[in-house]
Amino acid sequence: MCDSSPRVFDSLFKTYAHMNKFRNATDVFSRMKRVDIALTFYREMRRCRISPNSYTFNLVLSAFCKSGKLEKAVEVLREMESVGITPNVVSYNTLIAGHCNKGLLSIATKFKNLMGKNGLEPNVVTFNSLIHGFCKERETA
Repeated sequence: MCDSSPRVFDSLFKTYAHMNKFRNATDVFSRMKRVDIALTFYREMRRCRISPNSYTFNLVLSAFCKSGKLEKAVEVLREMESVGITPNVVSYNTLIAGHCNKGLLSIATKFKNLMGKNGLEPNVVTFNSLIHGFCKERETA
């Protein structure tokens, strides 16, 4: 769409990550209007043998979760693991929030438990997502 190489976007995301400006990276990625644009970008990165890192994977996870394609997000998590990148707290929090937003609280809770099994501590974002999900579910019950 913007006649730019996927390397430009990867460089932008990596720069934001190195500057600890994760919100900026997420905002840029979210502005990519459709999930298929983000996925095209991701596939092009892979085609060009640009190795995705945890930030790239987390952005793809976020795109799928925001579009409601949770099964695809879980596939990305598995792919992340298969290439030797360990999912981090952000990875799990993204999946937890995505599942909570869809009212799939038992799956969200399973991801929280999986975090602990994988040596990651749930944080305030984890618990806020779960609390929001349970409160939202209570309102509709």
